[in-house]
Amino acid sequence: MNQPAATGDHRQTDYLLRVLGQICRRTNRTIDQYLRAKALTEAVGHSDYACGLRRPTGINERDRRTLERLIDCLQRRFPPDGWDEVPPISRRARPGVR
Repeated sequence: MNQPAATGDHRQTDYLLRVLGQICRRTNRTIDQYLRAKALTEAVGHSDYACGLRRPTGINERDRRTLERLIDCLQRRFPPDGWDEVPPISRRARPGVR
């Protein structure tokens, strides 16, 4: 691959990683809100409402796993300069680990 194309690919990858990271953080906030709402409804005694929150929570958790896989694939395919010195465990994006 020639140098200008590689540089362009890395710029696009950096942009996509930032966007995916933002989406992942927003998804994590949404999951946290659903979990808090579920805990609150269970504490009040409305278990039927809590059951209704399971599905959207599960959908968002599935979306988060998909985003994490996309981020991981992009980082493996286009590692930033200087990652040769970084241990592999720190390469993995784990936004919002609960």
